Formats: sequence, structure tokens, C-alpha cells
Amino acid sequence: MVLTPEDVRTKVFTTGRLREGYDLAEVDVFLNEVENSLRWLHQENERLSAMVTVDPTKVMAAAESRERRAEELLRAAAELLGEVGNGLEHQASRVHELIREVATFTG
Repeated sequence: MVLTPEDVRTKVFTTGRLREGYDLAEVDVFLNEVENSLRWLHQENERLSAMVTVDPTKVMAAAESRERRAEELLRAAAELLGEVGNGLEHQASRVHELIREVATFTG
């Protein structure tokens, strides 16, 4: 069980029956819960801190790599577009030739 600040603030210990004060066993159990919660929070904090620790050189290298890849993709897309355009021009030229041939025969 993870303790909340509210749990700690509102914890009420029963007083001992034979003498004044708190039941030591109950206090020990509660302190163990506090200790375990703090240990878990500390470990979780370390784990999360490790996740957000970033090496700036790695970030820059990754960004540069992505930029190079984007440039490669843009070049490839432009090349493909050029090839498609050339193919369309060739197809249009061929269609015009066929139309002229048909016109010659029907002429």
C-alpha cells in the first residue's frame, strides 16, 4: 500500500491500555508502511528521472539523422515525380501519334 500525505496527516494511534502513550506495535507497523512508501517513491523517482535524462549530443545526432533521411526521401520523391512526368509525356506523345495514324486511315 502506498501512503498518501493525507494518510500520514490523519493517522490516529490508539493509546495504551495499561499506560499512557501510543501502542508501540501499531506505531511500528505504521512507520514500516511509511518507510516502504518512501522507498517505493524514491525508486520510482529514480526510474522516472532516468527516463527524462537526455544526452544533448544524442538528441542532436538523432535530429541530424532524421533530417538526412527526410532529405533523401524528398530527393527520391522528386526523382519519382520526374519519372512519372516523363512517362506521361511519352504516353501523350504516343496517343498523338496514334490519333494521326487513325486520321490518316480514316482520312
